Amino acid sequence: MTRRVPVVVVTHAAGEMTPAHHLARFLDRRGQAFWLVSLPFHFSALPFALCERHQRGSAEPAQALAPRRGSLPLQLASDLLVLLKLFLLGPRVGLWVGLDNLNAFAGLVLKRLGRVDKVAYYVIDHTPRRFENRLLNWLYAAVDRACCRHADHVWVLGQRMEDAKAERGASRERLVRVPIGVSLGQLGPIPPQGGRPGALVVVSHLAKSKGIQLLLEAMPLVRAAVPEAILTVIGGGPYEQDLRRLAASLGLGGAVEFKGFVAEHAQVLASLPGYRVGLAPYLADGGANYSYWADPAKPKEYLAAGLPVVITRVPEISERIAAEPMGLAVDYDKEALAAACIRLLSDQQLWGRCHANALGFAKGLDWDGIFDRALKACGLDADEDWEVPGWRP
Repeated sequence: MTRRVPVVVVTHAAGEMTPAHHLARFLDRRGQAFWLVSLPFHFSALPFALCERHQRGSAEPAQALAPRRGSLPLQLASDLLVLLKLFLLGPRVGLWVGLDNLNAFAGLVLKRLGRVDKVAYYVIDHTPRRFENRLLNWLYAAVDRACCRHADHVWVLGQRMEDAKAERGASRERLVRVPIGVSLGQLGPIPPQGGRPGALVVVSHLAKSKGIQLLLEAMPLVRAAVPEAILTVIGGGPYEQDLRRLAASLGLGGAVEFKGFVAEHAQVLASLPGYRVGLAPYLADGGANYSYWADPAKPKEYLAAGLPVVITRVPEISERIAAEPMGLAVDYDKEALAAACIRLLSDQQLWGRCHANALGFAKGLDWDGIFDRALKACGLDADEDWEVPGWRP
């Protein structure tokens, strides 16, 4: 038995489910031994960096490693030191999966020191303008280039991100497509004729870049054509009170329902089939918006629930939604958005076609299939029993 851990997953977290946690659940289901290291964002509610040791589908209690720091530079320095100390003293690592470039960079340093065999740089967001400060932005891009050039595998979400990372030095043969998935088993029963007539839903972190304000501005136009239309907003965030005030100023009253943040995302997924149309109005921002480069979960969750989607032409998936069709893609314009909502709420034939296409597309969205293909691309042997006996951080 080798004093070695086959997989280490390192992520930053703020208390919510991330792709790293979906990966951890997948590894647990297949009985793989691994460690999950969660580093707190400096603004998060998580008080400590945490390490969880998983073996044969069960986890030991998480162990605190270091307290959260109050500023971004201190937090980033602390994160790097925590990872180097933990794995310089601990077991050798077979595959290091680092979400974001700092965590992948730590894996590359440990590989150079002989403590890691392979590094997978798991890119879940990308933007050319990460920081407004030019020096910080340059440093971020420099670390990103190092990870793209030297990681054994670069996991990307889609074509746009693949092209961006290739430009920063990742060879095409090392790029692995790992799109965002959906926990299909958590969806509620899908009615063949759809959810409640007129029921529109948006699930989102309530930030200005998510474009919820455009939905509110479009709702009076939608209601004029479809009087039973009701918009449900699920989620919380820094822009929530502004949105509530905007809804009140537009006289929307009972036409908009704010559900707030729902801690158990499984409850959100279970509720989605009860709606008629899912909305994803991302704010266009010249390519600097993370959603332009990313593979957002929200449209996929709608599609998996059988909901046709109205989406602005920002993320890459909007192109496929329009082409199939699985909904309608529009410019960031309230009249265009309202017209698309009205069309999907009123045209049963179009709705049915989009509904059927959405369910067909959703068959390939399960996290298990996505991660199985990604790990096979990295050469992970699922049958080898690599236990880490008698050692804790």
